[in-house]
Formats: sequence, C-alpha cells, structure tokens
Amino acid sequence: MIKSEIVLDLARIKELSVERKKIATISASLMKQLEDLEAKVKTCDANKFMSDNANDMRNYLNLVNSVYIKVFNSNSEARDKSIRDRNKTDADKEAFVKLKNDYMNEAMADLVRNANEFNKIIEQEGRLIQRADPVFLEPYQSDLGNSHFFAPRKKVFGVYFDTFKFNLCVIWGMSLIMWFTLYFDLLRKLIDGLGNFFSGLSKKKGVPA
Repeated sequence: MIKSEIVLDLARIKELSVERKKIATISASLMKQLEDLEAKVKTCDANKFMSDNANDMRNYLNLVNSVYIKVFNSNSEARDKSIRDRNKTDADKEAFVKLKNDYMNEAMADLVRNANEFNKIIEQEGRLIQRADPVFLEPYQSDLGNSHFFAPRKKVFGVYFDTFKFNLCVIWGMSLIMWFTLYFDLLRKLIDGLGNFFSGLSKKKGVPA
C-alpha cells in the first residue's frame, strides 16, 4: 500500500508542478530529486526490503514533506496578504466584513470541508483516502470526469474543468439526447425493433411468437 501511495503521490506532485507555476517555482530544486527517487521507489520489493530501500523511502517522504510545507506556507502568505489588502482602511474593513456576512455560510463551509469528520484520512481497499476538506482536493483517480463529492474541478483526459461548468454541460447534453430521442420517437422504434428481432428468432426456431 505504501509503495502504491508513494508512486501515486509523486505523480500528483508532478502534475501540480506543471499546472501551477507557484508550486513549480517553490519546489524547482526538489522536483529533480523526487524524479531521481521515482525509479528507486518503483523497484522496491516488499519481500526484499533492505536498509537502502528504507533510506530511499525516508528521503522521498522528507522531500514530499518539504514541498508541501513550502506550498502551504506560500498559500497562507498569499491568503494573509489578500486579507491585509482588503483591510487597509476603515472603509475597506467595513466592506470586507459586509462581504463576509453576505456570502459566508458557516454551516455550508463545515459541510463542504467535512469539518465534523473525525478521521481525516482512512485506509480502504489498500488505499489512503482523504476525508477532510474535499472541496480543496483535486480529483486524480479518473480521467473521465469521475470525482469525489464536492470536488472543485473535474478531470477529463488530463484536462481540468470547473465542476459547475462540467455538470452544466452534462445536464445540457443529457437533455439534448432526451429531446432527440423523444422527437424522433427512437424509444418506440427501439422497442419495436427488438420485438421484431426476437420474433424472427422465434420463428426460425419454430417456436410460436
């Protein structure tokens, strides 16, 4: 399980570093080291686990931890800077408080962040599943638009789409298919076609339809 999670996590870090310039800039010096460790991690055999493998695992985890810490600190600083910029004057502070009161819903925030979940990460079927903050978790297990509940984006063939726009397109697509089916009476034609097909088979076998 640890081996598969490490390989998957390394792939996610690479993907984020390509898409997000901030992560690429912060972790530029560490990404090369992570790439060098990838081959070693993939060749680890649980039945022949040696001290060198343990050192590779430890070095990898330390590097991943460093990347995540740097990204977290950078994002925290950007958030704090945004808040400071919105509270420079008394008028700005009043507008900021009004904006928060008008659009901030604590119950909804707790729901999309799954704040009441005690187990932030669980093990299921040999995988580690993040339960906390699903609204901030990028989908990574499917390229066909499947994702966890409250996912901020959908991933289709390696390309990310905003969840709202993606779902809207799916609803419109299903509506158009339904309209096309009803307009040309395809459902009745399909049922009649299947009935004729099975009726023909019955006649060939000499069984009354």
